[in-house]
Amino acid sequence: PESRSPIQFGKAEVLGNPSSDDRSSTVAIVALGSMVSEAWRAAGPLNEMGVRATAGNARFIKPFDIETISKVAQECGAMITVE
Repeated sequence: PESRSPIQFGKAEVLGNPSSDDRSSTVAIVALGSMVSEAWRAAGPLNEMGVRATAGNARFIKPFDIETISKVAQECGAMITVE
């Protein structure tokens, strides 16, 4: 993503989907560390195939941002974790 928010300790970051439209996603791809860019790249081809995908950066294992991750999971209905 081109613009990133400042890191807030203990907070995950929802990157969105590479197609940059406002339609809701059907799957979330959530990753940590070096795998975040892979999650972002994976969302692109999924969107092209008609699977609305959004990418997320969990950022921290401890403390884990269960609130943000749960919200994304509920909005999308399915979640893939990349570790």
